[in-house]
Amino acid sequence: NILNDPITPEEIVRCLPKSKSNAVGTDLVHNLMIKNLTAKNQIYLKHLFNTLLKSAFVPPQWKQSIVIPLLKPGKPAEDPTSYRPISITSCLCKAMERLIANRLHWFLETKGLINKEQAGFRRGCSTYDHIIQLESDIKRSFSQKQSTVAAFLDISKAYDS
Repeated sequence: NILNDPITPEEIVRCLPKSKSNAVGTDLVHNLMIKNLTAKNQIYLKHLFNTLLKSAFVPPQWKQSIVIPLLKPGKPAEDPTSYRPISITSCLCKAMERLIANRLHWFLETKGLINKEQAGFRRGCSTYDHIIQLESDIKRSFSQKQSTVAAFLDISKAYDS
């Protein structure tokens, strides 16, 4: 099962940070440190990730974050609702999460476990796919002198805590 297989050097390279972020997490590991690892140090990282994966252990520092309120553009600074929280977490944790997410995505896609109608949050798909499908359905119904019924739901602040 690929979800439990040992991590490969190729997976380590794919999970390394791509961003230019200068943020340092609670573990004091800098994004640039991971991004610029030598091949030898990537092997050490692979061993660390394999050990953590096998033991199902998550370092306590990886479970912590630094939350910084960021002012939304054009909003008044004196209004508390004008801010959105930004969580700065461990760069190593994010790399391992990326690696596991890549594996999980591959597994779900190759096993056909994601409904083909699901477009949001999938590689190679977009919510625009649904808009195109809706437009096609409307045109087909119109040409056949039928009606199209659609329900739209906008969940505002769905992920607020």
